[in-house]
Amino acid sequence: MIQTIAISDIPFFGENVEITNLAWNFDEAVIDVYCPKEKKEIKVRFDNQFGPCALRLLDEADLSENWQNINMSGGWLYKVESGGWFEQESQRDGFLMQHSSNIYKEYLILGLDACVSVFTKEDVAIIDGSEEVAKIST
Repeated sequence: MIQTIAISDIPFFGENVEITNLAWNFDEAVIDVYCPKEKKEIKVRFDNQFGPCALRLLDEADLSENWQNINMSGGWLYKVESGGWFEQESQRDGFLMQHSSNIYKEYLILGLDACVSVFTKEDVAIIDGSEEVAKIST
């Protein structure tokens, strides 16, 4: 079962946030999150300064076994402590990141219709417009 920590030092919460865009290049990954209640979109940025991060986008129904432990009432950005995508992938012999598990962090961004899992070595930046409003380094 997934174990997470809700990231609370972000600019807004909402039980109906949507993931509207996901962009990856060798330098960064950026996930756009829209909060209809506040009519506001922010960006969640993962820098790839020390190598690319990994992303997985799934329909929220494909993660339904986790909804007893986490849901949007606790926020939309979570740090995964155990039981997430990294642990699932680590069951495969060919998953080389498992041998460096101490340097990777896993995050889960919940959207009403889609969820994104992220492996990263970097801190997370929350961007509102052109301004960085939070840096998450858990």
